[in-house]
Amino acid sequence: MIRKLRRKFILVFMGVASALLAALLIGLYLSNAAHYRQMTVEALGSALMEGRRARGGVPLIVAEDGPGGQVRVLFNQIFFITEEEIAAAVMEVRETGQEMGELPARNLRFLCHRTGPSGIRVAFADIYGEKASLHAQLASSAVIGGVALLGFLLLSVALSRWIVRPVEEAWKKQRQFVADASHELKTPLTVALSNVDMALSIQGSFPDEKNRRRLDIAETALLRMKDLVEKLLTLARGDAEEGEADAASFVPIDLTYLLSCSTASFEPVFFDAGRCLRVEIAPGCQMMGSAGKLLELFGILLDNACKYSAPGSTVTVRLEREGGRICLAVENDGDGIPPEALPRVFERFFRVDPSRGEIAGCGLGLSIAEEIVSRHGGKIWAESAGGHTGFYVRFFK
Repeated sequence: MIRKLRRKFILVFMGVASALLAALLIGLYLSNAAHYRQMTVEALGSALMEGRRARGGVPLIVAEDGPGGQVRVLFNQIFFITEEEIAAAVMEVRETGQEMGELPARNLRFLCHRTGPSGIRVAFADIYGEKASLHAQLASSAVIGGVALLGFLLLSVALSRWIVRPVEEAWKKQRQFVADASHELKTPLTVALSNVDMALSIQGSFPDEKNRRRLDIAETALLRMKDLVEKLLTLARGDAEEGEADAASFVPIDLTYLLSCSTASFEPVFFDAGRCLRVEIAPGCQMMGSAGKLLELFGILLDNACKYSAPGSTVTVRLEREGGRICLAVENDGDGIPPEALPRVFERFFRVDPSRGEIAGCGLGLSIAEEIVSRHGGKIWAESAGGHTGFYVRFFK
């Protein structure tokens, strides 16, 4: 959880910093481009109206196109452009039909006005230097942006550690409390269960059937409490190991064989519950992982499907390979999961039925399943519509 919180903080910080930096650099670029454009337009207008050479600034050309189609160059400060090229540029300006614009192929910006019914005077400005300056600014902006983003990343990492430190300390204390409390509860629960079993096993100890019934109820409650404590311990161990590398302890797993064994062991459970189990397992699905944890994952999903499926319905289990990924699906028909409850089904102690009375469980199974999938580098999610519910797992390793 702490790692996810830090990651979200870094992503948000970097997103805001990147947006502000991009806005600043783009604003500077557009401002400079507008300044260059305004400067050349003013120089073009001055040269065009006064008909004389501009002193300093942007190199200019002023030419006239008379009624006979003869182009006359009034002056030329762009010495590498010949009169023939100027005449061709004037003809291009005529073809555009615009009073102001650019000829990108010639690196010229123009401004013109009519001198008669068919004559025009055109002023050209060389914008090669302008383009070179803007390209240089883009390159320097990219370098500055990259260095700034690297600095922001280092800063965000440092800030994330500092900001989440109180949360991390509180989280550590909470999970330590859960682990200690669960561990301390195991011993008295084991003792109580042993004594209840011993009392129930002695013949004639309870001539009164009501007292025996009460002891049976106590045993059921103790077993449920023991299951809850064991699940809490499992989650507490997972929290305590957060951030540690699991891959070092992983071994090659034949997922096809493992799931076949798990579904085979659940067939009597489905039969006794009046459900059918359909299995579609693709051969050769292998990955690195923990066999014990994956069996626990399969058990949780199959047990949930059996509990929450409609009597007489069929639960479908599919395992298939999609490219480099392995996909598992456990689908059943029943009451379904309301749309508002779908995002919360993996929360600890959350159950769709608020009464929690009809189906046994403590609301921790799917949380454990999510933990197992996460440690195997995968993703788990639920979908439900029209009473059809599916839990899907995708392993990327």
